[in-house]
Amino acid sequence: CNGLLSPTEGSRTMRLTKVESHHHGDSKSCRFPKWLTEHHQWHTLDHSKTFHFSPRNATLKESVSPAGSPSKVQMRAVCHSYETDSDTQARIVVHITIGCQSGYSCFVFYKRDGHVIELQHSKNSTSQPEDACHPNNFNPQTLPFTTLITSSPELRQCPFVGRYLVSEGNTASASKQMLEEKITCDQQYQALLVGCGPEHTMEFHSQCSSEAVAAYSCHADWSDSNATTRYLIASPLSRKSVGARRYCFVMYNSPETGQSALLQVATVTESCHRHVLPGATGQYWAFNMTQHGKCGDSSGERTSPMSAALIYIVTVTLTVLSQVLVLR
Repeated sequence: CNGLLSPTEGSRTMRLTKVESHHHGDSKSCRFPKWLTEHHQWHTLDHSKTFHFSPRNATLKESVSPAGSPSKVQMRAVCHSYETDSDTQARIVVHITIGCQSGYSCFVFYKRDGHVIELQHSKNSTSQPEDACHPNNFNPQTLPFTTLITSSPELRQCPFVGRYLVSEGNTASASKQMLEEKITCDQQYQALLVGCGPEHTMEFHSQCSSEAVAAYSCHADWSDSNATTRYLIASPLSRKSVGARRYCFVMYNSPETGQSALLQVATVTESCHRHVLPGATGQYWAFNMTQHGKCGDSSGERTSPMSAALIYIVTVTLTVLSQVLVLR
């Protein structure tokens, strides 16, 4: 700009030449893995965020969709280099741009199913790519997971197939609003059938109707590395326009010496959160579930909980959000 005294001087024409960005380095051919870009668009369970891969599979854009507002690009990530890569997991250094800020970040993608993935990424960006995945910047034990699904996830067989009796559990953990509401007979669930009709369906039944009063379709499930926690993606077969699109059922297997195995389940509406404690807060509604045989058993699901408890010894506790259990 030497010699220019005002914005009105100089040529009105500029020649722009496209060059590779400096953050590509020597990895001009860096592309996100094929199993990740097989679907170019992914959503969080509540569809509040969308992740879109470019046609060349080198760029990822994250868009947010506030309620009642058009989507807005929040982050742009360009593939820089691979740290590790396999058929089910990839650790990638990316160059991210958020507004006017940019730097290098560590992204780890986990394949849970062909239509379900999870993402962990470092909170802070670095100025050098080799520092992005350093343990000081990326700790997989503490970073949250973002669960992503396709627009139309496929159906899968539900885990824990069988018949269960449901009785009211830890009411102390129920929300005050739920305790004050008048619960109708249809909302007092007595039985749960898992995979007894279509193998991908879970059905809740009440004591006053033979028809299912709440039903969910299963899409994918997986266990953590210690096989103590299981995660299930499910969607309600019917919902209000403001209801959740998908749920993540987080199931904890906590066997105790001399007692039956305890299974606690919490539902989350945006991602499969780790370290969720079912029943620990007033947001959860607790139910006791007693195994009542296999799907093909001829005994009815209306057997009283007391008599069933004398026959079956496997007891599980189901904890779900109040908004899931009250079918509006």
